[in-house]
Amino acid sequence: MAIHRVKDGYVISSRQVWLPGIYDSERTARAAFRKSDEALSALNDRICNINGENRAITAEDLRGIK
Repeated sequence: MAIHRVKDGYVISSRQVWLPGIYDSERTARAAFRKSDEALSALNDRICNINGENRAITAEDLRGIK
């Protein structure tokens, strides 16, 4: 598990693979590790992508998924 600071927030990787999403804080990024890859991918599509809300994922967003 690794958390990396980028211009717009934080990103995460596991076993040298980037996981979906940009997170608003290091704490939110750490919490994302407890979610499934499928759930993170769906959340990323809804929130982070250009066609989505185009913002960082928050802790509140994570609470809404399994």
